[in-house]
Amino acid sequence: MHILSVVVAFLRNQNKYLLMKRAKTKKHYPNVWDGVGGGAESFELSEPTNAILREIFEETGFGSMHISNLALRYLHINKHDSNLVNHYIFFADTDKTDFWQTDEGVLSWIIKDDFFNREFSPTMKALLEHYFTVGINTEDLYLFSTYEGKNSILPFDTENC
Repeated sequence: MHILSVVVAFLRNQNKYLLMKRAKTKKHYPNVWDGVGGGAESFELSEPTNAILREIFEETGFGSMHISNLALRYLHINKHDSNLVNHYIFFADTDKTDFWQTDEGVLSWIIKDDFFNREFSPTMKALLEHYFTVGINTEDLYLFSTYEGKNSILPFDTENC
């Protein structure tokens, strides 16, 4: 079994969020919507914040000076094929609205009320539903696991770990 680490960010500018419709050539979840992100490099495994800042720049052209309030909000752990996959999901604000396009997919600014008119992976849809009903009102970090197709989302006690 291999352990993989993936970072994802949902960037907000006023009342819009930057989403990516994944390219149809993607192995996992082609043509579905997601935040920006990708795989963490081996030297980034202990610093997922560095990985997400790199991924944001690679996919949007937004440098770290254009990102504020970057916060790790969800840790999602699941088994995929023979791999254990750790997802680090961040939310942040940005002062930029113009981005470059990438071959990873098509980027678009989407208002919150229009989010769920788009197709997300089942896991990301559950996470975003939780974020917009619970997580957006807190600064908590949540542990999100998927086991046998069932999701569990719990606050993670960072003070007593």
